[in-house]
Amino acid sequence: IFNFGILGFILFYLPYIIISFYLLYVIIKNVKRVNVTVLLAGLSILFTFAMSLLVNYTFFFSTLAMLFACSILIILKRCKQ
Repeated sequence: IFNFGILGFILFYLPYIIISFYLLYVIIKNVKRVNVTVLLAGLSILFTFAMSLLVNYTFFFSTLAMLFACSILIILKRCKQ
C-alpha cells in the first residue's frame, strides 16, 4: 500500500475518498430514490476501492477506471432525477 510513501498514498487516494464521501452524502440526502441499481453501483465502487487498496495498481487499468466512473454516473443520475 505504501509504495509511494505516506504522502503519495494520501495524494493518490484522496480524490477517490472525496468522491466516495460525496456519493454517500448524495445517497443519504436522497434516500427515498435509492433502489437496487444504486445499491449495486455503490457496492461496485466499494469493491473497486478495496481491490485497488489490496493490489495497489488497479486504478491505472482503463477497464477498472471505466467501471468506477460508470458506477459513479449511475449513482448520480439515479439519485438526482
